[in-house]
Amino acid sequence: MIGPLIASLKDFVSQGQLSNAFKTFSSIQHCASSSGSFEHILHPISSLLLSCINLKSLPQGKQLHAQIILLGLGQHPVLVPRLVTLYTRLNLLADAHIVAENSNILQPLPWNLLISSYVRNGLFVEAISAYKKMLNKQVKPDDFTYPSVLKACGEASDLVLDAISWNTMISNYASRDMWGEAFWLFESMQKEGIEQSIIVWNTIAGGYLRTGNFRGALVCFLG
Repeated sequence: MIGPLIASLKDFVSQGQLSNAFKTFSSIQHCASSSGSFEHILHPISSLLLSCINLKSLPQGKQLHAQIILLGLGQHPVLVPRLVTLYTRLNLLADAHIVAENSNILQPLPWNLLISSYVRNGLFVEAISAYKKMLNKQVKPDDFTYPSVLKACGEASDLVLDAISWNTMISNYASRDMWGEAFWLFESMQKEGIEQSIIVWNTIAGGYLRTGNFRGALVCFLG
């Protein structure tokens, strides 16, 4: 019984008929509730959410978000990034931030979406704040995190990052052989008068050696 309903929902979604899609989803929920199994709910919810994003439909998106919470799927790794995308697409960045911060999944994607949206809207201080919260929640940044954070650092000239954030960014750029970015951050730390850890000094010195800047390496080692 659920199979044909899911197929109908897909058709409605592909045609942009959100009203009919939501009615079909209600029928899917009823069938799932009657059978005591909600294993077929995730894909229809994900499809509906993507449709709300594409159509920029806030009322239906909010309704679906409430359903996701009621169904106990508020922490699902597929749905959290889509919820963040929904709110960032509608420039409701505070709502997007709440979704990311309340999530306990360790994937960086929701935070990447949030941080890049802050940067895109010129909210550089907020982008850095989100990055720091990401680190505090033990979420490991990836290659998509740093370009946005680096741009925020470059634009927010009045922002002073804490030493841990600087050191973490430098170490991660160095681990990816992105020495230009690592050197730029290192020099920015020095200009801001922020204390650099011995690990960062050694990392930068090694980077100077790897890129052939022997004078820079000597300065790091000898001061």
